[in-house]
Amino acid sequence: MKRLLQTLLGIAILASFASADTDSFTFTNNTGKDANDLHIEWSRAVTVTKCDKFKKFNDKERSNSDFSKGDVAKGDTCEVTVTYDGTDPKVKSFYWTKDGKNIGNGSVKDDLASVSTANTDGLTIITLTTGAGTIKTYLPDDMRPGDTISGTVIATPDPKNAEAGSVLSGTVLQLGETRSSAKNTMLIAGLGTAALTHLIFKSPDGHVIGTCPLPLNQSPISDPSGWIIGQSGRPLTIPFKNDPTKLPMVNFSGKEVPVIAGTPRCLVIGTPSDHTGAADIQITAGSQTSTVKATMLKLELTAPKTSLLRGEQVTIEAKIIGLDALSTSAPPIQVVLKNLTPETISFINSPTGNRVVQEFKPGSGTAQFKVTVQASQPGTFSVAGEIVADNCGETKTIEKIERLSKGKDDKGFFVKIRRDTYEGKCHKKKGHTGDHSYSWKKSKSGDEEVKYFDTEKERDDYYKEMEAAKAKIEKEMAG
Repeated sequence: MKRLLQTLLGIAILASFASADTDSFTFTNNTGKDANDLHIEWSRAVTVTKCDKFKKFNDKERSNSDFSKGDVAKGDTCEVTVTYDGTDPKVKSFYWTKDGKNIGNGSVKDDLASVSTANTDGLTIITLTTGAGTIKTYLPDDMRPGDTISGTVIATPDPKNAEAGSVLSGTVLQLGETRSSAKNTMLIAGLGTAALTHLIFKSPDGHVIGTCPLPLNQSPISDPSGWIIGQSGRPLTIPFKNDPTKLPMVNFSGKEVPVIAGTPRCLVIGTPSDHTGAADIQITAGSQTSTVKATMLKLELTAPKTSLLRGEQVTIEAKIIGLDALSTSAPPIQVVLKNLTPETISFINSPTGNRVVQEFKPGSGTAQFKVTVQASQPGTFSVAGEIVADNCGETKTIEKIERLSKGKDDKGFFVKIRRDTYEGKCHKKKGHTGDHSYSWKKSKSGDEEVKYFDTEKERDDYYKEMEAAKAKIEKEMAG
């Protein structure tokens, strides 16, 4: 019996396909003493990219981080930003030192908060995680200077913490000049005219417990496409001249659906998980009602099992339902599968092992394809799928170090390298915010190069340099 990998049921799973590989953690010094060092043990390897209180830290990927050349007064906080690939990192433990002497261990439950950001389905999703639970804030991803926007706030208390509900509801969210309590599910804010704003989380006593920078879109506003194509059960962005301060009513082919976020130009709405094909969306704002037509496609992913032994392979079947509701004049449809557990599995025959992209022409009814994954270690794996229509299409060429070896022969010490050329194409939606995300296809296999050196040390130094370059390119391609 095949098992459904992922059920797309709307707002509860919005972050499932998110490309969030950056998290920020806020550590509170509750030792009662001033500290000038911080030491963290992570649940997985991360790369520290920023620290607001310490100047010295290791910026290489590792599971332990040490910070120095800075000061954090008693009761003050320190924010650390990390990048990673795959499963979200957690803090296993941390402690503070003063001149190298341990002055106290931090409490992961009480002295730590983390902020993660994801962009998916026309939304920017900011998640604050504390010992009391989580606060998820859903904002439109096309926010521009001068906009007034609306968003949704969902606070989920930790059921094991009796005081969690009151702590979370007392948390204050500040966006621009607007302040709102987390107990309010709707956030309406004016963004001002600057190119950058911040979402700031404050505890009930006024201390900052997390911040999230939000760059605002300054690119030219593009005309909306004639086609509105969505994925069943996932948020849908629809063009609509909107007053975000007034919440409209939205009816999706006979069913009321929530407005998740909005700008003066569009709404992001929830969609039913059981609807495929043509849809009539009625938007009622005051006494005015507008109708928008959309086409909904459904993606099903199935596999015999999702727990594998090392070296074991399994085939995932993907089925796209509803393509026959589109005429041949509609834009091509891409299905993007992302490996959410790269530490456990990789896609076979994928340039990066982490992403597979398949393109389909409209009007073909139900389309199917299969991909095979292989486990590099025992464990449970997770794969997310997204349907993208009217994609960006930005292209990029890159040279990947495909093979790298070193040795010695009659001519001396050598390093062998083969570089292959890959063509990348951005599969995000046209007009997306943030960085491009490319799917890659090999366009040319290069010839093997051999470089000789006089000494073993020179060879080894060059080999390490090429290893670092290879890892950097692979990380960039993994996106």
